[in-house]
Amino acid sequence: MMKYLSLLIWLWLPLSGQAQTDLSWLGPADLMDSLRQAPKPVLVYLGADWCQYCDMMEASTFQDTTVVRKLTEDFYPVYWDVESQDAVSFLGRTYRYLPTGPRNGYHELTAFLGGKHPDQSYPLFLLFDEEMEWVDRHSGFLSSEAFIPFIQQTAKP
Repeated sequence: MMKYLSLLIWLWLPLSGQAQTDLSWLGPADLMDSLRQAPKPVLVYLGADWCQYCDMMEASTFQDTTVVRKLTEDFYPVYWDVESQDAVSFLGRTYRYLPTGPRNGYHELTAFLGGKHPDQSYPLFLLFDEEMEWVDRHSGFLSSEAFIPFIQQTAKP
């Protein structure tokens, strides 16, 4: 019996370390309730299924235990799929997908969050303080070494 218990513990230990890299993203609609309960800075991540740099970040930066721990403990990480066609409430307003032709359209929330910037690319990160005041934005891939200083801009002196 002890041999089996030891074997189970031995097999479980590597898996328990992997659980630390599980990052749970909030949807935009869930953010306000969370902020009311316990204010924290917010990181909004805009990405898409076809975005290669988003995939690279999800396979590297968002698997880094330091990044995951920092986001989980000190932030509300919010993910928004820029191609979503779902209506969503965010900051007291409902945003919808607007078809502009037979094969294309855009989502109002993507336009609101992304704005019209010449450097618009994905992934796009928007950083807010705990009162939802804008702090900074970044377009493109961030390694874990670059990601930590980016999000630490919200730290109070």
